[in-house]
Amino acid sequence: MTYKELSKVAVEEWRAVEGPELARVTIGTGTCGRAAGAELVLASIRTALAELGIDARVDETGCLGLCYAEPLVELQKPGGPRILYGAVTDDKIQDLLRAFFCEDDLRPDLAQCVMNQRSVDGIPAFEDLPTRGLRYMPVIDAAGRLCGIIGRRDIVGYFIKTIDADTVS
Repeated sequence: MTYKELSKVAVEEWRAVEGPELARVTIGTGTCGRAAGAELVLASIRTALAELGIDARVDETGCLGLCYAEPLVELQKPGGPRILYGAVTDDKIQDLLRAFFCEDDLRPDLAQCVMNQRSVDGIPAFEDLPTRGLRYMPVIDAAGRLCGIIGRRDIVGYFIKTIDADTVS
């Protein structure tokens, strides 16, 4: 694949993250997520989406630096905020998905934060969390800048870092 082709794919992928046309569910399946049960939650997410008839893209991502709150699941409707939920268990995921996608209930009582904008319905913005882990210290390495946002095996997603920010917007 040429640089130009990879660039085009990366921009399209990034737009799908920032403004999805399809509902999106992201789960952290890094080491800390797996240790906390993320693989079981991931299987339950796929089952629940099918049972509820929700057409959604399901992505896996790495650690956000909130290891104490794993398994972390982020939910987003097209045009809506990205809401991050912590300590999600396989027995509670169907109720959370139903509330969020079918009943328009963001479940602020279960939410950790809003990922892509300021607070919503009393849910704090990610930047406003009192503790965000060592991952978000002022110096962030190039390989980790999008960790927790893009797939942990997604080379195209990491490629987006080489593209001018104006091209992505």
